[in-house]
Amino acid sequence: MEEIAQIGFELFNPEIKLTEEMVKKIWDSQWDNHDKNENYIQKHLKKALELQMLNDLLKKLGQERLQIIIKERRDMINNLKEQGVATDLEGIDNIEVVGIDLLTITLIYPKLGE
Repeated sequence: MEEIAQIGFELFNPEIKLTEEMVKKIWDSQWDNHDKNENYIQKHLKKALELQMLNDLLKKLGQERLQIIIKERRDMINNLKEQGVATDLEGIDNIEVVGIDLLTITLIYPKLGE
């Protein structure tokens, strides 16, 4: 299976990882680049790609999603058993992360004064 997940962090303080709720709220807000010029944006994209901890953040996200999917599958098996539905789902929760790919980086700049 393949999945797309978002992760958010502050570029100049990447130790601060944004929660899923914060990322969704920012993503769903009215944002733009606030007239930042192309050189400015490229400099920040380069900085984001060069972060030492980017791979660690992506691996951690992969492991977090893995645990969520395993739990969902185990809950599904238990629910089906409780309903008396015969299932042949042995091993459906025996999964692992086989790869993590960075698809895109989106820079979101706050409005000054907000």
